This record gives sequence, structure tokens and C-alpha cells, in this order.
Amino acid sequence: MARLRTLMLAALCMAASASAWAFTPPTWRGQAGSSYQEWRFDTAANPAAPETVSNPYGSPVAIINPGDFATGWWDSDPAFGSKQGFWDLGSGGTITATLPTLQYVEIWVEVVYCTSLAVKANTNVPNASQIGLAEQEPAEAAQPPNWYAERTKWTIPFGTDAPTVIITANSGWGSVIDRISIDALSIVLAVTDVKVTIGTPGTATVTWTTNVYTVGSVTYRAVSSATPSFAAESAPATAHNVLLTGVSGILNYAITISNGSKSEPTFYWPRLWPIPSDANMDCAVNVLDLLLVRNHLGQSVSTADNWKADVNQDGAINMLDLIFVRNRLGTKCR
Repeated sequence: MARLRTLMLAALCMAASASAWAFTPPTWRGQAGSSYQEWRFDTAANPAAPETVSNPYGSPVAIINPGDFATGWWDSDPAFGSKQGFWDLGSGGTITATLPTLQYVEIWVEVVYCTSLAVKANTNVPNASQIGLAEQEPAEAAQPPNWYAERTKWTIPFGTDAPTVIITANSGWGSVIDRISIDALSIVLAVTDVKVTIGTPGTATVTWTTNVYTVGSVTYRAVSSATPSFAAESAPATAHNVLLTGVSGILNYAITISNGSKSEPTFYWPRLWPIPSDANMDCAVNVLDLLLVRNHLGQSVSTADNWKADVNQDGAINMLDLIFVRNRLGTKCR
């Protein structure tokens, strides 16, 4: 069956002239936060690195899984004209292109495929929503055009990691893929105006602002406790307001703000913790901090202000805290 498919593809997917199509690239290509990667499949490498790539965030890769009756990778054949380096995925085969994990907001995907015998593959970006209809153009100038290019555009809710693009061959006639290119746009989250305000007894409100719409959440715990509490918003926003409950005015809290899946550095409230290992909070890590930790070894972090001696915040005061201080001797607040 695979041999017969090979002969039929060679006979039907003829196209002798050079590429005649070009989609207009996204306006944000080349801007900060954008990346571009193009797989031409010049070799049979699997996993395959893109032949053209402009991605400062890491190395994208494509994994090819041929399906039933696939003939695999083709180098070149006179019957395919200018086409060189393409995959016959067979029935239901896939190409999964994985991008570096970032907070993506938009992805454009272009796929060049054969339209004779084999048919177009399906493009999917998990956790994303397609923008409108797919765009299609002939990828060769010869008539009839036996190779087509399809472009799909996708938006991704901020806070959802969606670094994969999955190309799935038709389950009946299969698909032959010559090229895949991906434009991806990510955004760097900016968090500003973080404030904690005391409310009614036992409550406090954390407010902050982001430059994109996202669901905000707060994880918080008394530094004398290893058990955190969690509070979150119900809808995406740029101005965030999360109510903390069960807080005590006599305790110090470790608070971590998150926007979607991205967490900010932990901060302390209402008393600041100037620098790690500064057990006595005098803005310098020195022998006084070692003495404070030593004098509290084995004691409960929930008693009085013993929490200060738990400098590595693991819920216990032991030799690990002494080592934590020793390794940071000489550190000072800026």
C-alpha cells in the first residue's frame, strides 16, 4: 500500500514552477516579544529543528509521527518540481511543533500541503481560539495548482501556556506537508502598584495592576506556618482586588501574587524582610544573625517571634538555617 501511494503521489502532485504565493506577515513580526520559525524539512531529521528561526527565548522543535500507509520523508523527485524536503504523513499522522514556554497571546501558523490524492491537514493550537476563517492560497504558479498554503490565526488567553502547534493529517486520504511556519507573539507581564490594606478585623485586601487582562490570585501564609491559604478573582482584569481572610495583626505574612500561571516574587507584610538570612532585620547579615538562629535552634517557629530564626522558611529552626545565614554573611541591604 505504501509503495502504491508513493507512485500515485508522484503522479498527481506535479508542480514544476517556483513558489508564487506569500501571505502578508503579522505587523508585530520582529517586534519585542515576537518569534518566527520555519520548518522546510530539508532533511529527514526527527525531531526536526527549523531551518529558519528567530527566537530569542529558546529552541523550537517539531516531532513527526507518520500514520497508516505513510511513505515518510521525501528528499526530491522530478515529479514534485521545485518541492524538496516534505513529509507524507499518511492517514492520521501528526507533526507537533513545540515552542519555548512563554505567555503567548497570539500565534499564526502557515502550512503548505499537497492537494492531489492527499488532502489538507488540520491545524490546532491547544487552549487557543481561532481568529476567523483559515486563509488559503495556491503555493505554486502552475495550473492546476497542486500545492496550497493555508494560514490560521489563534489568540490565547493570557496565563495559559500554549506552546504547541499540532498538524494532523486527514484520516482518510492522508496529508503531505512541505513546510510549516509559525509566528508567535508573547508578552512580558508588568505588575505595578502592589498594596496591602487592612480591612475589618481578620481581613486585608491586596490590590495591584497588570498591563494585560488576567485572573489574579494570592497565596498567603503566616511565616510561622507551613500551611498556605489561597484567594482568587473570578474574572480577568487589569486592576486586581483580592480579599484575604483569617489574617492576624500580630503575625507576619508571606504573600505571593499570581497572574494566570505566572507568580511574582514573595513579599512580607506587614513587616518587611529586608534580605534573606537577615534574622534580626537590621539590614546586614553577620554574626548577630548566626547567634539569633543558634539561640532558637529546635524551638517552634510559631512561638513569639521565633519565625525570624527560620530564615530558609521551611517551618523549622535547625542547622539548615545556620548554613543559610553562613552562606550569606556580608550581605547588606542596598
